[in-house]
Amino acid sequence: MTGSSRDRAARVLSSRLVRLAARIAVAAGTTTIALLVAGRGAAGPALATGAATWLVLTSWPDLRALASGAQPGSGPVATGRDRSADQADQEPT
Repeated sequence: MTGSSRDRAARVLSSRLVRLAARIAVAAGTTTIALLVAGRGAAGPALATGAATWLVLTSWPDLRALASGAQPGSGPVATGRDRSADQADQEPT
């Protein structure tokens, strides 16, 4: 792989949509395995509920960022200059 295609592959793998899709696949796989192994008694649905809870708790930051359209690292940048992000909360010396 060349440098640019490797960088492109890294960007795709680290995107929020890919991580979200991977989480959904893991939760669905876990639910399927839980229902196959534990059956439809009390344990199967309980394990499926646990997988759904894990999906919701781990996915909400990605869903919130996707809904707002924010990009990682798009916040204020601290430059050390007057009125930059790192000086906003400091008292003048």
